[in-house]
Amino acid sequence: MDRIIQIIKESFDIDEDIFHNTPLISSGLIDSLKVALLLTILEREYGKKIDTRDIGTDNFDTPAQIAKFLSKI
Repeated sequence: MDRIIQIIKESFDIDEDIFHNTPLISSGLIDSLKVALLLTILEREYGKKIDTRDIGTDNFDTPAQIAKFLSKI
């Protein structure tokens, strides 16, 4: 999960602290265009194909949720 936080901070030049339960999408920290870029970055980093139809704030809003999501695909 720390790697996911690092990827998010570096990819989007975020200076504020992000924790495992920090809401990213629902808080507006990452908008829909950045979500698309994040998916591309995560696919490349983790070697997994992410179906955008499976993405939502109920399962892909915090770094913890993203880590859990990636572990299931």
